[in-house]
Amino acid sequence: MKVLGLGVALLLIVLGGVTVAAPFRTATDAYNQGTTWVKQGQVGMGIWALTLAQRDSPRDSDILTNLDAANSRVSRPIPVAMPVLDAILMGLRRLRLTEWLALWTVATSGITVALGLRLLGRSVKPVWIYIAIGSWVGIGLPTVGAVVDHATPRVVLIRLTALQTSPDRSGVTIQSAPEGTVARVFQNTPNAVRIQLPDGSQGWVKQSDVRHL
Repeated sequence: MKVLGLGVALLLIVLGGVTVAAPFRTATDAYNQGTTWVKQGQVGMGIWALTLAQRDSPRDSDILTNLDAANSRVSRPIPVAMPVLDAILMGLRRLRLTEWLALWTVATSGITVALGLRLLGRSVKPVWIYIAIGSWVGIGLPTVGAVVDHATPRVVLIRLTALQTSPDRSGVTIQSAPEGTVARVFQNTPNAVRIQLPDGSQGWVKQSDVRHL
């Protein structure tokens, strides 16, 4: 039973860590990242991201068109494994800060009760203590990530925008981002803002090209 408890605890912790690292919150995030990867020549990764987007929005014509175009660039279909895990991760990434805090409160209550009964001399099987600790840590990781994510300011691009290496005219274009892209803000100046796109790319755009959320 101890081994079972440790296994479940480790699984919960790993799932929590992977949830923090999961790059996509919505089908739009997956679509934008997938098209970017395909343009950069990372076709396999692009197919994976576009497949995630297609699973979430199966009738979206843009997603289907780009996925077909990406598949046409490979000699044979690339299998996209673990659809259940992918769906779970995207579902977990959709949870809001308040929902993560509620889950973490429940997990904290569970570990408090388990350890409290143990300290009082009550018989509590180690398997339940391990699972309680795994739940607390596994839920705590994405909860902390959600807090940091919530505190990070964001902008939405109001037109097709070129991402530049610097805020002045000497900057070189890194890539273009489509209208409607939501990006994280890392630095603000009166005329420009340094942002991070959903695919992880960072650069400068004009203040007139964004709307602060």
